[in-house]
Amino acid sequence: MYAHFAGKDSLVAAYLEQRHEAWRQTWDEVLAERDDPVDRLLSLFDAISRYRAREANRRGCAFLAAATELTPAHPGHRWLDADTRLLVDRLRDLASAAGLEDRDDAAATLLLFYDGALNRLARAATTPDLPGDDPVARARDLAATWVAGRLSGSRQR
Repeated sequence: MYAHFAGKDSLVAAYLEQRHEAWRQTWDEVLAERDDPVDRLLSLFDAISRYRAREANRRGCAFLAAATELTPAHPGHRWLDADTRLLVDRLRDLASAAGLEDRDDAAATLLLFYDGALNRLARAATTPDLPGDDPVARARDLAATWVAGRLSGSRQR
């Protein structure tokens, strides 16, 4: 492997780059199938499900896991930053298109649901008998309820 990578840090960075590109492409595909602005906003969760099925991923998020392990100077941080920018920027834009007034709050809240679902998946990988249903589906339902509440609240003003 070291004929292709300068060292372990370069290998980890290449892995994160590949994961980022596969994730972005999956979310792009799901977005291309959606027309409704709210459905496009919630597509984040549908993309997680598709990505997990496609990649046979039964754990949490490589980026969340790496963020706790990599030193600030690690070359993989480039891809942690790229993942965060993709999530935040896209969710802000989708929230605006869906009619949510505070796009920053929407992005932060949806990321909370997203991170929670992925962390619950990671926990299930080590504790398979945890109670509860699919955390991604549950997070999507909670996010949909939250979005609907914000949209109906903005219409009442």
